[in-house]
Amino acid sequence: MKILISTFAVSLLTTTLFAAPGPFKGGALPEDESDVVAPPSFVVTIPEAPGASQDLPAHFDWRSVMPPVDAQGDCGSCTSFAVVAALEGQLAIACGRRHETPLSRQFNFSCGGGNCRAGWKLSQAVQFVTEAGVPDEPCLPYRSATGEDVPCSAACQDSAERAVRGIGVDRPTTGFIEVAEIKRALLKGPLVSSLILYEDLRSHVSGVYRHRTGNQLGSHAVVLVGWNDADEAWIARNSWGPGFADGGYFEIAWDDDSLPGRYTWLFDVSRPVASGICAAGFSGPVR
Repeated sequence: MKILISTFAVSLLTTTLFAAPGPFKGGALPEDESDVVAPPSFVVTIPEAPGASQDLPAHFDWRSVMPPVDAQGDCGSCTSFAVVAALEGQLAIACGRRHETPLSRQFNFSCGGGNCRAGWKLSQAVQFVTEAGVPDEPCLPYRSATGEDVPCSAACQDSAERAVRGIGVDRPTTGFIEVAEIKRALLKGPLVSSLILYEDLRSHVSGVYRHRTGNQLGSHAVVLVGWNDADEAWIARNSWGPGFADGGYFEIAWDDDSLPGRYTWLFDVSRPVASGICAAGFSGPVR
């Protein structure tokens, strides 16, 4: 089954910069700034019998391996929150237990080129973590919740030595949404994803989110951690704190106007695992 989404929604994701005020911010800049002419409609491919025909489970969820949900605050740093959370989840899967010290979102944002007011491209945040790695949170604690940028010079002197390095990345989707392909990628780990941020997501409380009312506020980055066939929805992790929706997570319809899953990234941590990253700094089994 193919669902058509209007050109209007596609053009918003490809041409609009983030400018949302208030505590529930976005911050992901559009990935296709050169894509100024959107197609007549956007196709979301949904299997006629979700799950069964692809030998995929009807429900899948990586929440148990993810770090605690935190809040980006009044800074357009959702890209770094999504990238680092997905990476931590992937490391937990590979090592069989969570890292006892979080990785530094502030380092990724400040040293990679993020800006609280302007935001940052997801592709750039991902590229930076693959090139420079990411050190532990104490190396550069998150201090941009007030909306103030933190200089990279504030990072610890030995950030390179403390960084998780050798991270690879795959691109399950690059401008299209095919539910079965995204599901197969999710079986390997959580996915970083962009979506269009509308006003009504900020007031979402429970159930499946589907854009109904309100203006478009820009682009936003989340982590897809699973799916629910019964609701025809993704399970997504936000960066607005544990008080948002279901402990910081929410379900979002596969064919929503916000286009979840149109751009996705999947981390490959085989090199850091082979280098012995699991031997130190991890505690508590993943359940």
